[in-house]
Amino acid sequence: MSRLLSFLTKNSIKNNELYPIKKNVYKWMTGEEKWIVKGYTDRKLAARIRDLHFQLEKNSFQNAPYLHRWNRKELIEIDSKYYLIFLFMEGDAVNYRMSVQRNQVLQMLHQFHQLSQLLPKKILIQFPEERWIERWQRRFNQWQSHKASLMQFLPSSIIQYYTSLGVESLTRLSLLEKNTGLQHGYLVHGDVAHHNFIINKSRVALIDFDLASRSHPIIEYVQWANRVLPSIGWQIDLLFDHAIIADFKDCPVFLTGLLYPGDVYREWNRFIESKEKNDLRFLSYLNNLSVKQIHQRKKFVMDVLTRIRKLSV
Repeated sequence: MSRLLSFLTKNSIKNNELYPIKKNVYKWMTGEEKWIVKGYTDRKLAARIRDLHFQLEKNSFQNAPYLHRWNRKELIEIDSKYYLIFLFMEGDAVNYRMSVQRNQVLQMLHQFHQLSQLLPKKILIQFPEERWIERWQRRFNQWQSHKASLMQFLPSSIIQYYTSLGVESLTRLSLLEKNTGLQHGYLVHGDVAHHNFIINKSRVALIDFDLASRSHPIIEYVQWANRVLPSIGWQIDLLFDHAIIADFKDCPVFLTGLLYPGDVYREWNRFIESKEKNDLRFLSYLNNLSVKQIHQRKKFVMDVLTRIRKLSV
């Protein structure tokens, strides 16, 4: 941190203050300007994030932080880390309980997906192709491998229910992917958690593109729905009230993706693999997600399956 601050101070004539936020991420205040300084150990990752931000700025995408002028020519290398300096986005994380903010997020994601098709091929191919079914299968396998540990916290009937959802959804999705052949010509953000969307008045900004990959927007919208459904009481009609999501109400891949309990797998896998098994606050959150909401989720699953059956008639 001292060498990083020395670099920033040496190259800036203003007063400089550097505050750690988390590992390799700092808030840099210089005069009245505020920046986020982020260090990467992977040079290729840092380079493609830099190139993406410059392309977004070039294409007048105003919903992402722009990079400091020092990053225009090269990465900043200090102690085997490669630093990017992003404008600090003032505001708060969006609230998925608010309909207006959910729709703002969707509109902005749609704009990003559409703009990604205009990116030069040399930029797009820097990003990995998202093997989403393989990733979902790995997450499911992790869940299964944790069964003995899960039984310390969950009834076996609930574990079995979420396991059966994984088996059914992955089986259906594997067949659908072979038959539909979703194109990977888009760039998706990769992490639509609410904290990656910063709202300031009526403007929503998208931050942290580290998990961006080449994929199809449908998969990103499935993941977004998975994040949002607990906030709307698992009501399928409310989900399809969102204009962009309504476009997928008759899409077999989207509907089948909704069956996959990625939220339950993600959070329980993280908990079981963590060293903080006595975190009562997180356990309460997990209980609410996987136990208290299960009746709402079961109704939602039945509604989704009804729609899928109607499509096959």
